[in-house]
Amino acid sequence: MNVFYNAGRTTEQIDEYNWIYTRASDGGSGICESAVGTTCLEEPLDTVTGYTDYIVPLEVRIGLGHALANDPRPHFIHQSNLAEDRIAYPVLGRIIDDYAGLYAANTPLVNLRQQQIGAELRDRAAWNTAVRAGQVTAYRVGDTVTVRAPGGIRASATMPAGTRRNMMLGTEAFGSPYAGSLSGWVSPGLLQDRVTLTLPAGATATAASADRADPVGAAAPRLPVPAGVRKRVPYGVTG
Repeated sequence: MNVFYNAGRTTEQIDEYNWIYTRASDGGSGICESAVGTTCLEEPLDTVTGYTDYIVPLEVRIGLGHALANDPRPHFIHQSNLAEDRIAYPVLGRIIDDYAGLYAANTPLVNLRQQQIGAELRDRAAWNTAVRAGQVTAYRVGDTVTVRAPGGIRASATMPAGTRRNMMLGTEAFGSPYAGSLSGWVSPGLLQDRVTLTLPAGATATAASADRADPVGAAAPRLPVPAGVRKRVPYGVTG
């Protein structure tokens, strides 16, 4: 986040921001003119209103965009931002408020622990690699969704409430409640080579998906789909 570690007061934040993002001809450092991916300000920010009127809305848009993109990587701020003028709070508070204005209470921001973030990123990388290699297939026959991937790769699915995971003996509950559905990473059970999930009666086909895939380039050949399949389960998020 572009709330600087060494800024505790609004005036300090604006001063440093102007120095970095203003052209040398306008009294800044000119860093923005040579740094790759950096854009210069049209003019220096107002030393009184620049933080509230420009920096806060921009940082809120960036931070909220990461959350809406389902990006689990952590953001961080520094103790200096929580002291003196408490400059972090306008940004953090507005991100939370804007998110709450977009989603219902059953779709909260999820704050994972560092260990959980690491596991999430590893699972996504393995899943995406398998999808790009054409090693994953997912399909629905009747009320049963089947996902097959190489050994050791967990699949992510978002399913209707009431979905059950089929085991060698009986079934068990699938996933965790979120946004009115059930979501979670899942692996084949003991002596199984695929994941099979049974939807509740009357569930719509679009409620099931194997998500977090980002295939790029030419599509690789997919695993064969069994006879009787009426509708492929899409790789991307549905709904």
